[in-house]
Amino acid sequence: MKVILLGAGGQLGISIQKNFSSSTNLIEFSRDRLSIANKKELSKVIKQHQPDFVINAAAYTNVDGAETERNQANKVNNLCMHFLVELANIHNFTLIHFSTDYVFDGQRNHPYSETNEMKPINYYGLSKSLGDRHIIDNCNRYYIFRVSWLFSPFGRNFLTTMIGLSKRHRIEIVDDQYGRPTSAIYLSKFLNELVLGRYQIDFGVYNFSSNGKKVSWSVFAEAIFVHACKINLIDSKPKIINISSEEYNGSALKPCYTVLSNKKIEKSCKISFPNWRELLVHDLKLMVR
Repeated sequence: MKVILLGAGGQLGISIQKNFSSSTNLIEFSRDRLSIANKKELSKVIKQHQPDFVINAAAYTNVDGAETERNQANKVNNLCMHFLVELANIHNFTLIHFSTDYVFDGQRNHPYSETNEMKPINYYGLSKSLGDRHIIDNCNRYYIFRVSWLFSPFGRNFLTTMIGLSKRHRIEIVDDQYGRPTSAIYLSKFLNELVLGRYQIDFGVYNFSSNGKKVSWSVFAEAIFVHACKINLIDSKPKIINISSEEYNGSALKPCYTVLSNKKIEKSCKISFPNWRELLVHDLKLMVR
């Protein structure tokens, strides 16, 4: 099985490299080696390797930055999908792409399903939703996995940021946005099984998060610090000061509730997702040197 991985230098790309089976011929391209915006080189690579799957882990993910860098966000998250879809249809590979809970407006009070209408309230979410829509409408063979609050021991994400800030005496964290964290490591292990053929599921959009109660960013941070202290990853737990989204004063509006329902993928694959706290503990242990 031949798989091209785009965006190999990000947290998901690194997780995939560490958790894919040696029986898979994984060909990795970080942004420095191959930009998904470089049509000529991307086409050349696809023609050369003729992959069974292309996993696109490349994305513009700076939610606040997207409000001012709209052209860049739209280019990476939307327009580049047009050429990837064209290549997928020409060369008959399966495209695996990743979406976000931020395509929703956060106005519900129960989990979002794959059939709920995309109503983004910030430009990052809009750029992702446009890319999703183009894939859904035009790609012959695709999986879109919609994730929320992605974390891992690698790269820049909420988990590694909190560990980096753990020496502070106090940290202000937003407490009025709710979701369920997603482990990039758990996702990468699932993807490995998918490309090897263990899961036979229809092409389409699937939510991929975790189970457990909804949490705010501040509760997620508290859990990170508590478990990190238990395994001596950090020396002490900083005091968390709860603040509102308004007090945070970011450039982009953030949806207040983006819990994703996993019912579709759990039924399709006959699996049950772990609690996010269980996944957090597992991933924290990988950070102990």
